[in-house]
Amino acid sequence: PLPPSASASNSSSSPPPIHGDWRAVRAHLALHPGAGIIRAPPSPPPPPTHYSHSSRRGIATGTEHMWCHALPGLENGAVLVADSAAFPLGPGWAENRRAVVLVVRRDDGGALGVMMGRKAGGLRVGDCGVGLEETRWERNPVWEGGKVALEEGELLCLHGWPGLRGATEVFEGCYEGGVQDAFELVESGVAAPEHFKFFRSFTGWAPGQLEKEIERGIWTVTACNAATILNQDGLVDDDDLWYRIMYLFSSLREPSE
Repeated sequence: PLPPSASASNSSSSPPPIHGDWRAVRAHLALHPGAGIIRAPPSPPPPPTHYSHSSRRGIATGTEHMWCHALPGLENGAVLVADSAAFPLGPGWAENRRAVVLVVRRDDGGALGVMMGRKAGGLRVGDCGVGLEETRWERNPVWEGGKVALEEGELLCLHGWPGLRGATEVFEGCYEGGVQDAFELVESGVAAPEHFKFFRSFTGWAPGQLEKEIERGIWTVTACNAATILNQDGLVDDDDLWYRIMYLFSSLREPSE
């Protein structure tokens, strides 16, 4: 199960109401013929061997409730999708050529993001010394958000639960923080432990650095809904979120392509 904000979206041909997520209205325009919104990258790569349009373990699992489309530039909550062909191949870069990075914060001091598809080996929340041993979160996997480690005893938490005290909205349906309220929801059984994703590191850019990487073609800037990047159903390997987004991009193509 997913939290309320990541469990469903309007899947009809009618645009969602404007009082909902305005990004979903924009996505509706992008996902329907003649919308005139920026289209997907021109050449999606071949899918992995376990890719399937129908399998419950496939990349396409649940994608009727997901959307993703390219943007002309950065915005709060943008999702960066690595261009595997343009990505640098030097040390520390090659392993991220299918990275998907959520821009969590962006201001005059630079940008902070987290890679959404990389688990920190077999590390669990209960192993991190953050006081969550012997709780319902202790078996949650820990994710590697980038090359900059958080302070010892700290984890960054992303989730789809609105209204938690201390939480910050990243974009409609995706929030950072609010761990104390979240803990109470999980321990009481209202929320499932897997509704919350914990990171021990992040990706950082100095002022102007991310913009230069985008100009070089390293990243495609996209907008996604919460279900696309928070829902782990059907994702097996580290690169699978990237392939999911490529699958969603393919829905933007005209039949003749």
